[in-house]
Amino acid sequence: MTVVTYVTDASLAQLARRLRQLGFDVQVHRGARLEELLESASRDGRTVLTRSTRHPKKWAAVPVLRVAGD
Repeated sequence: MTVVTYVTDASLAQLARRLRQLGFDVQVHRGARLEELLESASRDGRTVLTRSTRHPKKWAAVPVLRVAGD
């Protein structure tokens, strides 16, 4: 079974907290730009959680889950 781990920025900190309560591994990078999250995810083998609709071609291989706003 493959374990999925996540990385996000402070805008989704509440979601990250809830996912941690459910047992998921989620890192929160406060103040990080999308490119920084993508770089971190690429380096650590994580999936990015974001509200952004951008996904630069340079980071096309990095998995991204877009979270819809409330």
